[in-house]
Amino acid sequence: MAAVLGCEDAVPAGVLTIQTAGEALNFHPHLHGALADGVFYPDGKFQRFAVIDQGALIAEFRDRVLSSLSDKQLLDDADIAQILSQKHSGFDVWLGDPFQDAESEKFVARYIHLRQGYGGTGRTGSCRTR
Repeated sequence: MAAVLGCEDAVPAGVLTIQTAGEALNFHPHLHGALADGVFYPDGKFQRFAVIDQGALIAEFRDRVLSSLSDKQLLDDADIAQILSQKHSGFDVWLGDPFQDAESEKFVARYIHLRQGYGGTGRTGSCRTR
């Protein structure tokens, strides 16, 4: 992911949660998250992105998910080809404007509720909001 963002030695920061239902309460697995608009370097420096290539992020996310499912033998090459042949493959990344106020932060935070006592497996570090 760092290569897509143009920062090989930096670490992106964010919180992602898995959602399993859509608006109609149908089975619709997807992720919600809040991500920093930059990266952290090992020395603690934070650098904002000049531009975020949405298409590259979508491709990276799609390729990683399909590769993982293939590695676990949950999809074969024919399944992957069928998914990729669809006009709307189900892989997308929505990028909103950076938060400018506490109300916006609260609005988005309601989608990324974490169960108390849950511990993630990724790198941890400090985070800040504007």
